[in-house]
Amino acid sequence: MELIDTFLNVSELKEWEKNLTTDGRHMLTGLVGSSKTLMIAKLLKDKKVPQLIVESDLYHAQQLQSDLENIIEDTRIELFPVEDMLVAEMATSSPEYRAQRVSALTALTSENPVIVITTVAGIRRFLPSVEYWKQHEIQLEIGKEVNPAELEKKLFEMGYIRSNMVNAPGDFAIRGSIVDIFPLDADNPYRIDFFDIEIDSMRTFDIANQRSIENVDQVTIIPATDFIASKEVLELASKKIKKEYKMGLFMICIKGQTKEMILRDIELAQEYFDEIALSVFVNNDTKVERDEELVKWFLTEIYPELNKKKNIEILVDNKDFGVYVQ
Repeated sequence: MELIDTFLNVSELKEWEKNLTTDGRHMLTGLVGSSKTLMIAKLLKDKKVPQLIVESDLYHAQQLQSDLENIIEDTRIELFPVEDMLVAEMATSSPEYRAQRVSALTALTSENPVIVITTVAGIRRFLPSVEYWKQHEIQLEIGKEVNPAELEKKLFEMGYIRSNMVNAPGDFAIRGSIVDIFPLDADNPYRIDFFDIEIDSMRTFDIANQRSIENVDQVTIIPATDFIASKEVLELASKKIKKEYKMGLFMICIKGQTKEMILRDIELAQEYFDEIALSVFVNNDTKVERDEELVKWFLTEIYPELNKKKNIEILVDNKDFGVYVQ
C-alpha cells in the first residue's frame, strides 16, 4: 500500500473525500507539514485534473514544490513565482522567474493533470484569458506558409526581443529569409529558413558557434512573458498608468537580462510614464544576481546620455531597492 493511501485511511479524511463529488467549496483544516503534501498528491491521483495551490509567500510555495516533487513522479509540478513586496517583485522580473511563470500558464492551458503553486500575490496578477494565451502559441512546421513580417509582429506581442543575434531565451533575429528564435522552454534556439513565405527547413543550432545541431519538422513557440495583451488593452492601461502614476521604477543589470531587453524597457518606460527611475541592481539575499558586464556597459555607454534627461532618475548610489553606494 502506498504512503498516500495509508495516510488517507484516517476516517475523517475518508468522509471528507466522499463529499468532493458535490460542487461548491470544501474546507479541510488541521493539515500541516507532509500531511498537506500527501493530501494534494492524493487529490491529483484521484481527480486527474489541474490543481492550483495558493501559498502565503514564495518561500512556502517553493518548499511545497520541493516536497511534491519528492512523492509525485509522473506529473508536472509548476511554480508561478510572484512576491508581495515591491523589491522582491522587481526581483521576480528575472528571466528565470519569468520562464517559470510562462511554463506554469502553458501547463494550465494544456488540460493535462498538473499542479501549479503560486502565492496570494500570484492570483492577484493580471493575466490574459486562456483563449488569448493559446492564440499566442505559434505552431511552425515544414511546408507551412507564414508571412515573416506577421511572424515578427507576433513575436513582439509575445514578449520576444529582436536582436542582431540570439544570445538568450526570449531573443529572436531576422536576417533575410532566415529567422532565429530562442523559446523560453528550449535548450537551444531554432533557425527557420523561408522560401518566400513557405517554411523550407527548421533546425536547432549552437549559439556559440552557430552550427546546426538537429533538423526538426515542427516546433511550438510559447510566449516569452506571462504578460501579453492586445494593443487596445495596452492603450487603455497606458492612459490609466499616466493618470494614476507619475513615475515608474525599473530594475536593470540583472543576470539573464540582455542589452536589448534593457533598452526596450527604457523605451517603453518613457512611453508610458512621465518620469522614470532606473535602479542598478546589487546582490542581496535573493537568488537574483547582478551582471557586472551589463553594469559596465550601462554606466559607460547609456548612462551619460540618459543622465541629461530631466525626467529620468538613475539610482546608482542609493541604498533602496537593491542599490547601494559603491
